[in-house]
Amino acid sequence: MQERKSEFIREKICDPDITFREIAAEFGFSSQAHLTSYCKKYFGATPTELREGKGEKIAVRSL
Repeated sequence: MQERKSEFIREKICDPDITFREIAAEFGFSSQAHLTSYCKKYFGATPTELREGKGEKIAVRSL
């Protein structure tokens, strides 16, 4: 379940038309900072890094 959530979050992050604030709200994060912490933990990159393609090769970390 968590892995699917991570996949959806990553898909949204890679869409430049969706703000990080919208993604944080949609997935129930308390703030953008919480979303950033989540991304660092599970993807090894910040949302900005993921969006810029720097995290493309980073797989979802084992939960």
